[in-house]
Amino acid sequence: MIDLDTGSSDVFVATTQCELCTSWVDANNNPIPLFSPSQSSSFVSTGQSISITYGSGDITGVTATDNLALTTDSISSFSQNFLTLTSTDISSFSTSGLAGLGFPALQQYPTKMLIQNLKEAAIIDNEMFMFNLHNSDYSQQSEVYPDGIIFGQSSIQQYLGDNWANLNFIDVSKLETANNPTPTLYYWTTMLTNSSIAGNTLATPSSMQAITIVDTGTSIAMLHSDI
Repeated sequence: MIDLDTGSSDVFVATTQCELCTSWVDANNNPIPLFSPSQSSSFVSTGQSISITYGSGDITGVTATDNLALTTDSISSFSQNFLTLTSTDISSFSTSGLAGLGFPALQQYPTKMLIQNLKEAAIIDNEMFMFNLHNSDYSQQSEVYPDGIIFGQSSIQQYLGDNWANLNFIDVSKLETANNPTPTLYYWTTMLTNSSIAGNTLATPSSMQAITIVDTGTSIAMLHSDI
């Protein structure tokens, strides 16, 4: 099991060579499965050592290529470049790896994105995906639309049926950074037009460009202290 993360754009898998990874456990407190490169006949190490920084810590890995599959009954295997994790200072992680679904400019290991490889392998018809997530209050709806991720527009339309016509699309906002003053797509970001807590509307200062990141890699909602 890997984490599908819209808040990053790189792909890594935890391996048997990563000592700290042996202490990682899943949500049921069971040790996570670790990838053993020697057990894969299609694994090819490209040998470049790269370090990547995440909000929860740093990882170091070696670049490689292998055939990946996202659940064998729905998405067949496809070739993907990724990092085989060799060391990290992240003490706790509940899955065997992470696949970033952000934009290419966010990559710290520049390579072809997972969603691009799915499209080029003709597994999906376009680079579209949809998360469907529920909380415990929506048990009846979750029976009709189970939790999960769907790749490709045709699959999403089939999943939603007539409700496809009811979807509202919003623009993704580009960001300017100190290193890149040109507006660029990094995260799945959009303008925050209003917010409220317990029914109380929070005022956004007129001088603030309130842009929010939609990140499936966390369940925490955060607002700027000025709001």
